[in-house]
Amino acid sequence: MKIYIFPFIVILVSMTACSQVKSIANYSPAGEVDLPYWEEAFPQQYAEWADSVHGEIYLSGDDNAPTCNDCHEGPFEGDEIRTAELHLATPARCARCHSDDTLMEQYDIATDVYETYLADFHGVTINYYAQSNPTAIRDEAVCSDCHGSHAIYPKEVARSSISVANLQATCAKCHSGVPKAFTSAYGHYRPVISPASAKADSIVVFIVKLAYQMLIPIVLGGMLAYNALDIYHRVKRKKVAKEIVSEKADRSADPHETVSEESEVRP
Repeated sequence: MKIYIFPFIVILVSMTACSQVKSIANYSPAGEVDLPYWEEAFPQQYAEWADSVHGEIYLSGDDNAPTCNDCHEGPFEGDEIRTAELHLATPARCARCHSDDTLMEQYDIATDVYETYLADFHGVTINYYAQSNPTAIRDEAVCSDCHGSHAIYPKEVARSSISVANLQATCAKCHSGVPKAFTSAYGHYRPVISPASAKADSIVVFIVKLAYQMLIPIVLGGMLAYNALDIYHRVKRKKVAKEIVSEKADRSADPHETVSEESEVRP
C-alpha cells in the first residue's frame, strides 16, 4: 500500500502548484464613457474616486490613472458589481496596472503586489477559483476589500483603510474581534533571497520560506528514493523467487540429474 503514497502526494502538490499560477485576465474595459456621465449615474462612487489617489492623479491631467471604465464594464451592463465573477476577477484587473513595471516606476510603486498577494491564503484561494470556477461565491479578501473600491489612499494617509490606525478595523470586517497583533500578518510580505534587502519585510518570514524551500525537495526526494528502492527490491525478490522455483521444478522433472548430483556428493 505504501508504494501508492508518493504518487498521491505528487498529485496533491501538482494541484497546489497549478492553483498558484499567475493569471492576469484578458480584460477589455468599457468603451469611452465621459466622466460627467459616471458622476451623474453614480455620484457617491464618483465623489470617492475623485478624492482618491487615482482620481487626484487623473484629474490633475495624468491619464495613466484609472477612471471608472478602466475597471468596470459599461454601466448597468449585466449589473456586474453584484456578481461573483467581479469579486474573483478584481485582483487580476488591478494587476493590469500594478504589475506593469514601466508604468509603476513613474510613481515609485512596487510591482510585486499581485505576486505577493497570490502567495498568501487569500490570493491562492481566489486565483484557484478564478481559473477553475469563476462563478463561485467566495469570501476571501481581494484588493478592494482591504484598500477600498473607490476611496483608495496610500497607507501613509490617515483616512486610508490600511493606515496603521485603521488596519485593525479593516481586517475585522472579515475577521471579527481580531486583536491589534493580527495586523502584523497583513499581506504582501516580501521574503526575498537576502533578509537584509530593502524589500524584505520580515526575517522570520524569510527563514520560514527558506526552510520550506529546502525541506520540501528533501522530503519529497527522500520519499521518491525510498519508494523507488522499495519497488526495486520487491521486483528483485520476486525475480529471485521465480528463479528458485523454476530451478527446483527443473530438477524434479529430471530424476537422472538428481541421482547424478547425489552420487557426486558421496565419497
